[in-house]
Amino acid sequence: MFKNLKSLFIEETEDRTKKGQPIEQQSVEKTGKGKSMTPSASTYRMSATPGKVSTKFMEILFKAMEDNNLDGFDYLEFKQSLKSLEKMLMDEATRFKSAFAMAQRMKATPALLVKTANHYLNILKQEEQKFENASVN
Repeated sequence: MFKNLKSLFIEETEDRTKKGQPIEQQSVEKTGKGKSMTPSASTYRMSATPGKVSTKFMEILFKAMEDNNLDGFDYLEFKQSLKSLEKMLMDEATRFKSAFAMAQRMKATPALLVKTANHYLNILKQEEQKFENASVN
């Protein structure tokens, strides 16, 4: 479920990490010379063991987005169009052009898609704030 929610805003690539190797080792391999690099703060955050995704929290986030779903064609529908086009044999540029052509038929503009994406990000930020407030008390 978390992957579904995350995929609404972030596209992951396969080659992000080499399985079984710490991130620090991957950085050294990228230099090609075997020299040790000083890991950045982001390296430490990425190499930390991730927490377990809770189905309950995912349901809460999905419900918040559903409850605040905007009328008409918006970012969520655009992203859904992109996901459905992944099943077809076409390159990424064609997939985006096709999804945007459909969006235009539904009276969507790039500005509208950005505005509605920000709307949903704000909903998720509000849910994050609720969680933080609840965890402090």
